[in-house]
Amino acid sequence: MSMRVMNEVMLPTVRGMAEEGRPFKGMLYAGMMIDGDRINVLEFNCRFGDPECQPLLMRLQTDLVEILDKAIDGKLNEVELEIDSRPAVCVVMASEGYPGNYITGKPITGLVNAAKLRDVMIFHAGTAIENRRTVTSGGRVFGVTAMDASVNKAIERAYKAVDKIRWKGCYYRRDIGHRAVSHLKKNTGPLVGVIMGSDSDLPVMRAATDFLDSLGIKNEIRISSAHRTPEQAAKYARTAAQRGLKIIIAGAGMAAHLAGVLAAHTTLPVIGVPIDASSLNGLDALLSTVQMPPGIPVGTMGIGKAGAKNAAVFAARILATGNPDLTAALEQHSRDMAAQVEAKNKALAEGL
Repeated sequence: MSMRVMNEVMLPTVRGMAEEGRPFKGMLYAGMMIDGDRINVLEFNCRFGDPECQPLLMRLQTDLVEILDKAIDGKLNEVELEIDSRPAVCVVMASEGYPGNYITGKPITGLVNAAKLRDVMIFHAGTAIENRRTVTSGGRVFGVTAMDASVNKAIERAYKAVDKIRWKGCYYRRDIGHRAVSHLKKNTGPLVGVIMGSDSDLPVMRAATDFLDSLGIKNEIRISSAHRTPEQAAKYARTAAQRGLKIIIAGAGMAAHLAGVLAAHTTLPVIGVPIDASSLNGLDALLSTVQMPPGIPVGTMGIGKAGAKNAAVFAARILATGNPDLTAALEQHSRDMAAQVEAKNKALAEGL
């Protein structure tokens, strides 16, 4: 979905403004509602959103002023963003009655103790100083933000800080991050198994794993021979679906029976990659992979690295069925290839 938002909303907006002679420089924030596969744009702001901004700022290690200065000068390419890889969580603490009527001027306690917690930042949203005391002055009072090694730990750390802060009538949600936690509980294992008959096949099969990695598709790579370890290969295929795999890519050379053996022991799609490993330049592997009996199909690609990459592209297209994010990523890959051709044509024309 993030790829679709960029390709269908953000980039067209920026490009449209530039084409109209009003190039945008600065911070552009879009407020949206996502309904299934539908993206509904509510508003655009020339600023960060609150409280979405707080977790982003916690993770941003590069000076924000430097980033915005470079944006103004049209030199963003000179800035290398440093982002803390740890997840961040923000809990909004509000006054009783918000978003309706609420009373201000209530004394707040516990800020000093909460601020002592490591990797916690307390963003003031609606506070003031009266008689040397911090009091409430708005509906949303604090954005208590924390980072940690996992989403669960970040949530725990944020609420640990929240529990130290008090004023009469303060309230906050206790379910912050629950959707992220629920998502993490789903299958997060590899979706594609990449199998090769020998470690000598690795340079070829890396073309498959590299492409899968570029799209964020989790995969695993194993060595298993149809002839030297037939039982191991059969077991891998039989248990693949139980372990959450959706597709198997098998690469082998010479008498390349690996893909066929795997296909005989699973109902998952199996994609075969013939590898040039003999004096026959891969033709033996191609025929061994593609000539399968009826009912035991193997989707066979071309010989070598090009075939391995196409196997990964084909696997991604299968997985993209019903997955808008992956579909958008594949569409972007197609646009990137077209742009590369255009760049080469331009370079060729300039060289003539």
